[in-house]
Amino acid sequence: MTDYKNLIDGEMVDNGEWLDVLNPANEQVVGRVPACGKNELDRAVAAARRAFKDWKKTSSEERQQVVQGIAAAIKDNADELYRLLTTEQGKPLSESDADVGMCCDLIRFAAENTRRLEGDIIPADDPDEQIWIQKVPHGVVVGITAWNFPVAVPTWKMFPAILSGNTVVFKPSEDAPHSGALLVQVLEDA
Repeated sequence: MTDYKNLIDGEMVDNGEWLDVLNPANEQVVGRVPACGKNELDRAVAAARRAFKDWKKTSSEERQQVVQGIAAAIKDNADELYRLLTTEQGKPLSESDADVGMCCDLIRFAAENTRRLEGDIIPADDPDEQIWIQKVPHGVVVGITAWNFPVAVPTWKMFPAILSGNTVVFKPSEDAPHSGALLVQVLEDA
């Protein structure tokens, strides 16, 4: 049985209240995760806002390098991720492996497209004017994900946002939280 805490502001935390994570094949408890509420959410968003001040200033090349390293770390931990996913969600190993594979593919795709985050210059109604559109980071993105693809779906939300210079607060489904927690642990280690 494994307990995972939440990563908030670089610190592993819990509030003393726990949710059991069950293996759907046999209803056995395979671990626990913190049952967090508004206080933890507020702390996570505040930390993401603070991190945003510096992260938005990083170049797209730096962000791309960070995310490429994360993709490599996920690939290095793929076996553990897909086995955990199968245990807590009940997918066959082949489908769990595909879930993790989709995650790595999307991260690479998003990282490759980072250099294409360009602005646009378009004509205005007045022939002496042009409209310049500049793409800039907006702030904190909150990704709340479902249980069905607990590794791939978070990457669909997180990495385009991160690569665009935003920061992310990620809340996995309580029906498949361990794979999300392990994904965050891999990100932190990378």
